Amino acid sequence: MQTVFDGQSLITAEAIAGGLRRGKPEHHGEAFETARAELALILQTTQQQVEQQKSPAEIVRRLLSLLNALRAKVHPDVWQALIPLVQNHPLQKYFLEDPLTHWSFPKPRGYSGDAQLLDYIYCDPHVA
Repeated sequence: MQTVFDGQSLITAEAIAGGLRRGKPEHHGEAFETARAELALILQTTQQQVEQQKSPAEIVRRLLSLLNALRAKVHPDVWQALIPLVQNHPLQKYFLEDPLTHWSFPKPRGYSGDAQLLDYIYCDPHVA
């Protein structure tokens, strides 16, 4: 079976092949455990902010800052291993309340064919 790409998407045969070659990420033992513990604290304090009904902008700003700092100090394989922990955390439900995030989350990275999403981003009056 041959896969045909649309020529517009950032999803390319090379990107898919590169992802397949990677194989199972190495967790780097203690480094992974330390990063996982730090991530758990980040997510726990974020959950507390949600429960305290802090402003969504404040919650997102703080969370992104902490996640970026964590990502900057860990090995890329460790970061990749942490991603599913974040994606499967109960906070996902909170973030999917945002219509843009809810619509975009299930799409593959680089998906180019979503006209409704672009209409939403550019505030088309026909998109509710």
